[in-house]
Amino acid sequence: MLCQFTFQNFKSYKSETTLDFQATALPEFKDTLITEAPASDLLPVSVVYGPNGGGKSNLLQALSCLIFTVVNPVKELGKNRQDLILQQEVASFPFLFDETSRYEPTEFRIFFRIDKNEYCYYLSLKKDEVIFESLYRKAITGKKAAKIFERDTNEISLGYTIARKSINTNVNPKMPYLSFLAINYDISVITKS
Repeated sequence: MLCQFTFQNFKSYKSETTLDFQATALPEFKDTLITEAPASDLLPVSVVYGPNGGGKSNLLQALSCLIFTVVNPVKELGKNRQDLILQQEVASFPFLFDETSRYEPTEFRIFFRIDKNEYCYYLSLKKDEVIFESLYRKAITGKKAAKIFERDTNEISLGYTIARKSINTNVNPKMPYLSFLAINYDISVITKS
C-alpha cells in the first residue's frame, strides 16, 4: 500500500515534490480512511489537479519512471514470482531549465506498507545509471528502521536480514539492486517488497 512518493529533478520538477497519502486528523472523514492500527491512517484516494501545463502528467510519469526502472528488468528476464505492476517506459529526464540541475541526478523515494512493515525505497539515477539506492524496513510499531541494503554507485552494503546469505554485490550500474535481488534470489523481504 503506497504511503508517500517523493521525487526531485524530474522533467518540469526541479524541487522536491511529495504525493502524500497520510491522512490528517479530521474526524468527519474518519470512517472513509484506511486504518491499520497502530499505523497512521491513509487516504483511500488522491486527486491531482491544476492548470494545463501545470505538471500533473509529469508527477504521474515520475511514479511510472520509478516503477518501470525497478520492474522492467524483472519482467524482461521472466523471473517474476508474483504479478508485476507493468508501466510504459518513462525515461529519467532531469530539470533542464537551469545550469546545475541538468547535471544532477533524479531522485525518487517511496514509502509503502506490506503486512505489518513499512518500507522506504530510495533510488537516484543519472543518465540511466544508479548513483545511489537503498531499501529500509521497520515494523509499523517500531521506531528504528533496519537496513536491507544500501548502494552507493558500485559499493553495496547489506543489512543483517540478508547479509548472512551468500549474495552477489556486483551488479550492472544500470540495473537497480532491488531488481537484481528479485531476479536472482528468493529472499522473502525482497519478494514481498
